[in-house]
Amino acid sequence: MFTLRFRLSRDFFDNFFEGSFVDLYLIDAIGPFFIGYNKRVINWSKIPFENLEHNGQLDDQKIASVIPAFERFLKSVKSIGYNGITIDDVAHLVDLDIYPAEYSKKIKQYQDLYKTIIDLAAQNDLKVFFNTDVMFFNQHILNKVGRDRLKTVELLQQAIAQALSHFSIDGIIFRIGETDGEDVSGDFKSKMIVKTPKQANQLIKDLLPLFEEHDKHLIFRNWTVGCYAIGDLMWNPKSFNKTFADINSPNLIISMKFGDTDFFSCLELNPLIFQCNHKVLLELQTRRERECFGVFPYYVGWEYEAYYNRLKELNNLVGITVWSQTGGWSRNRNLTWVENSSVWNELNTTATIQIFKDGISAEKAILLFFHDERYVGFLKLFYDVFRRLLYIEDFANKQLYFRRTRIPPLLWFSWDYITVNPVMTAVYQIFSNKIYSFNEAKIDKIYQLGEELKVENMEYCYDTLRLLSQCRKTLLGQYEAFRLLEYIGLFRRKHRHCNIKFFVKKGNEHVFWVRLLLRIFTRQRAEYRLVDRIFLNRIFALTVFKVIILLVKGRMPKFTNKHAMKLELLFK
Repeated sequence: MFTLRFRLSRDFFDNFFEGSFVDLYLIDAIGPFFIGYNKRVINWSKIPFENLEHNGQLDDQKIASVIPAFERFLKSVKSIGYNGITIDDVAHLVDLDIYPAEYSKKIKQYQDLYKTIIDLAAQNDLKVFFNTDVMFFNQHILNKVGRDRLKTVELLQQAIAQALSHFSIDGIIFRIGETDGEDVSGDFKSKMIVKTPKQANQLIKDLLPLFEEHDKHLIFRNWTVGCYAIGDLMWNPKSFNKTFADINSPNLIISMKFGDTDFFSCLELNPLIFQCNHKVLLELQTRRERECFGVFPYYVGWEYEAYYNRLKELNNLVGITVWSQTGGWSRNRNLTWVENSSVWNELNTTATIQIFKDGISAEKAILLFFHDERYVGFLKLFYDVFRRLLYIEDFANKQLYFRRTRIPPLLWFSWDYITVNPVMTAVYQIFSNKIYSFNEAKIDKIYQLGEELKVENMEYCYDTLRLLSQCRKTLLGQYEAFRLLEYIGLFRRKHRHCNIKFFVKKGNEHVFWVRLLLRIFTRQRAEYRLVDRIFLNRIFALTVFKVIILLVKGRMPKFTNKHAMKLELLFK
């Protein structure tokens, strides 16, 4: 196991945090911007700015509905204990001198909108943090900086200086390890310019003086998806050390997801949280994108209580940042405390702050929310069953890596897409014991308890659990694909408004080669092997990528290229 190297003594470390500890209980506040957004599949990772505009300017009618929604949302989150919000984004907050008049006019409208929101937050005694990608671009920015990374950073410094000087905000949150999805449109689109730990280190050093001058916080996310040499920052101690070890500032906070991959269940706490000697902000998600966005009663309290019990004595943990709206692509449209809200998301978001701020147990949080102890048994049973159906235990318990990426513990269920095909079957059959046994009577018990509690949509919930069980059997070779297709047909006819999409394919062409490549390039430990170091070579990796694309062509759902980043970036 790698260890981190620090230049500071332990005495300095202890003194460094004495008197400088801050309690941050942040929550995302992008929900109101989605009101009236009628796109069929929504990208919940970023404000849909195009939804707010009409004929190149902000739409007054849309804004008129956004402001009251913000007032309701801010009052709600303040009442349950949150003390700050996060919001998109710096690009729309600052007016750079390279913009033409029409751009500046629109940016001025956004600035007025943001000032109103900032004032509303202040009235509710809430801090405000703005998100930004490194780096956001448009044609005017590209004309100014071209491909010059140093010029790009200089322009970013100007933007940050303007934001900190002109607006009453408490800090800025930086994302360097991912770009906007393919479906993001509007005046700005991000590209990755930080490709190595050395560049990340220098970027922080270039930006920190601005935050120290204004006494604001620079929150740096270590989230990456595997692109370039920086792609293993969220799990590799060597990359982490190169990025942060020689930087010492009370204005720097490192924001980390609870695991060493995205927001999934069945994850241990990221060891880097315990090895870091900077202030740490823990990222949590309560509108769980991998567990159907709050459609079903999936309660995160059990997991978060376990994390809290391990972290509560960590003296450099300065708080949590909770995603109650943000994350992933979905047809589900519940906006927590805004519109069409989900009671399960509200429960998760309330319980999370109670656990981490007040030390309340997961069970007590349920009782405080529902005032009915029967919900404890219902939610516990649903959690156990749903997690067992989604996460194939033998696969989920393995730590698998592909190049710089920790392979998630759940692959066949992506947002609201179910994928059962020869490629996915090969993955699970290689890395699991192929044994699946499950007591279907537990699903009947969930239905019975839900009916007693008058939980909405219990029949849909019941049928979905049954369907997931059939999908599991098919993945592990215990149920024929054609029978699954028949089952899905019946399910869809019964639940015509179902938001789950299916991608089920038969046939085994080229699966031998897929299996071979998986066995060669997938490793079961974090440390790189010789073959991995060869595979990290960009030219070789892109060649393998082209081979993989040929082998899986027509066998993977269309969303893999339509929504998130281009898959090709993962091989750079």
